[in-house]
Order: sequence, then C-alpha cells, then structure tokens
Amino acid sequence: MSDQGRPLTVAFEFFVLSVVLASAIALLVIGVRRRRESWVYRALTAACSVVVLAIAVFILTFPGGHRPSMTIACIVNLSNLSKALQMYEGDNDGMTPPGRWVETLQGYYPDYVELKCPLYDNPIGYALNTQMEDVDSDLILNPSKAVAFFDAVGSADNTGGAEAIDWRHTDERAVFSFADGHCRPYKQAEQPNFAVVISKTD
Repeated sequence: MSDQGRPLTVAFEFFVLSVVLASAIALLVIGVRRRRESWVYRALTAACSVVVLAIAVFILTFPGGHRPSMTIACIVNLSNLSKALQMYEGDNDGMTPPGRWVETLQGYYPDYVELKCPLYDNPIGYALNTQMEDVDSDLILNPSKAVAFFDAVGSADNTGGAEAIDWRHTDERAVFSFADGHCRPYKQAEQPNFAVVISKTD
C-alpha cells in the first residue's frame, strides 16, 4: 500500500471501531430498556454486548494493527534526533559523530525525546546508519536520500545498516530519518538505499 493510500486505511479503521462501539452501546441500551423481558433475552443481550466490546478491544490492542499513533511517535522522535544531529554538525565543522551517538548527541536533543518507539521494549530502539559515522555532512551529494537514523534492533553501539532494520510498524513498515532532516515510514519493499554518496575533494 502506498503512503497516499494509508490515510484511507486509517479512516476505515476508525470507521469500523466507531461502528463497533456504537453497536455495543446500542445493545446495552436495548438490554436496559427491556429489563422485563425473559432472562434468556437479557442473557443473550449481555453476551452480545460482551462480544462486541471484546472486538473493540481486539482492534485497539492487536499487535498486528500497530496504531498510527505509534508511527507518529517514531516520526517525532527521529525528527528530534535529526535536528540534534544537524546541531552537532553545526558545532563540529559539519562532521557527523564518530560513533556512540547516544552519548555524543546528549545535550542536543530535549530530555523528553524517547530513544525508542512505543513498540520496542529495549532502552534504545533506533540506530545510526554506519555510513553516516564521522563524515563531512557538507560533502553528502544527496542529503534527502542519505539515511541517518532508523527503526532498528538493539546493538552494542546502536549503529547498523539494512540488516538492523526492524519493520515493526503497520504493514511491516519502519521509520527512517535522512541527512536533510526529514522523516517518513517505508514499507519493506520500498526500503531506502543505505549508501551515503560523498563528493570527492581535491
């Protein structure tokens, strides 16, 4: 599914959830208004209400659903990390961190920034592209295509390449940030190239 089609999917999910919740409320109201009906009718009404509510909870919590808010949280986190990276570069003649970016970038991003998305249990859930370590950012030929940070499995130094991607979001997506500062989710089939092209210097 393309990124253009994702809003329609989200809208459909909310529509289904709204219908399910409205049905649950309607069944409860009918059950209350018909208290004088037989105990069998009341029992069936209660059972239907429980089933409908269970479906609503399932939609909200099923791991495969990975609500859009989780992806938004990752985009916000990675956007803040990208800004921190750019501020670091500004203070270091355009050079990116030589490694151990978690420690190196401390003080460049706000304290409230999470270093992982809500779908990841480990303390660090993002990695810096190894090809972005200790390079002159001014020499990157196409910053909008140079992967900086991305959703990743944990590692000792929290760096890595394509093999470290964790496709943890809806429709097996992962969120990436780029050297120019923008962030967006990609599906596995759309995986961006991790090569960082550097212009030659004399």
